[in-house]
Amino acid sequence: MRITGVGAIVLMCMMTGLVQAEPFTYQGQLKDGGVLASGMYDFSFFLHDTEVAGSVIAPGVFIDDLEVVDGVFSTELDFGDAFNGDDRWLRIGVRPGAQLALYTTLNPRTAINSTPKALHANVADVALNVPWMVAPGIITYTGEVFADRYVYNIPKTQVISVSGRTFVSGSDNPFRVTNGGVYQASAGPGTLFAPLHIPNGALITSITVYCSDTALGTMNVSVSYESNINPGFLIPMSQASTLGSNGANLVISGNSPTNATIHYASRNYFVSVASSNWPGGSSLQLGSVVVEYTIDEVD
Repeated sequence: MRITGVGAIVLMCMMTGLVQAEPFTYQGQLKDGGVLASGMYDFSFFLHDTEVAGSVIAPGVFIDDLEVVDGVFSTELDFGDAFNGDDRWLRIGVRPGAQLALYTTLNPRTAINSTPKALHANVADVALNVPWMVAPGIITYTGEVFADRYVYNIPKTQVISVSGRTFVSGSDNPFRVTNGGVYQASAGPGTLFAPLHIPNGALITSITVYCSDTALGTMNVSVSYESNINPGFLIPMSQASTLGSNGANLVISGNSPTNATIHYASRNYFVSVASSNWPGGSSLQLGSVVVEYTIDEVD
């Protein structure tokens, strides 16, 4: 099944009540080519602060192989603490689940009305009047303490692995996904892309690339961002290259990241792998990219 364009899809939605800073259920109706769709589809959901243009205000949510039956689908969405009482708009993309094609964006965006947040939401009610026990240099409390936000004493280090299976071509060049990773299936220049999803406010500290290069070509891997004001122009944050390396199981470290704090309000983030001389086979392929970052706030 092939989605031919935005005009081929009609979407109607229902939300279970007004949305707050918590998961909510999204139900919609999908038509493919004017006919109620049935089968497995991949969906992407991005939250914006305006109906047209504007900024993405939370990490995107990607739902793969979601079943659509007689045009109806339902899924749970969680955008974290992205609802502050202002209205939000949901941008939805869809593609057949059996393909790795680009998502077709559904227009217009879906308006989401948010419930007002309590003015004291960042203060734990139970912490206002509790039986604290104080010793020299130590404050303890016996029982449960509830709060909307907890912060680590020191930043916590986390990692995320971006699999080669998540990459797609940035052009019409064919690409191939194998057990070993991903590569461009035609000889010559080309770039593959994958979205990067790291918590807002996190600080990227390093990237590590797992790949194979037994070819004459060189592979260049970048973690980059694009500005919402100037989309399509990628600015590298950290880069790694197989230049000077050769082998079937390479582990390559990237350079020190710059502009490394995640700001979804103004930027989108990607991992890209490029070569000016893809051989067209698995002798030059990407296995995965591991991104290390630190975060202050408790998950």
